[in-house]
Amino acid sequence: MNKIKRSGKLLKAAFAVLLREKKLLLFPVIATALALVAALFFIVPVALYPTGHSYFSAAHWNALAGMATEDFQPANHAPGHPGPVGGTGLVMFFSNHWWAAPFFAVAYFVVVRRCFLR
Repeated sequence: MNKIKRSGKLLKAAFAVLLREKKLLLFPVIATALALVAALFFIVPVALYPTGHSYFSAAHWNALAGMATEDFQPANHAPGHPGPVGGTGLVMFFSNHWWAAPFFAVAYFVVVRRCFLR
């Protein structure tokens, strides 16, 4: 029960500081804007991938959807299949080594836990 009371006091103190120092509200706004800019680096190349259609036409988006669903078919990840990037690169590596993505995910969380949650 003490944890709940302490959490409530901490929350009240945090809001009191925010009400006194309005400049602190800029940090979440700036961080969100920068996160959106970073997300654009991943979204724009996919959206602007040349399909032979106008970027604003439904045919362009249908072609992109068709490429995405075709790439994720199990037959396209068979050992002899050339893969979406000509048989090289990370996509081919992860398609031939199913264990790699879970391995790197676990490694990431172990590093994060050891570095930031001491």
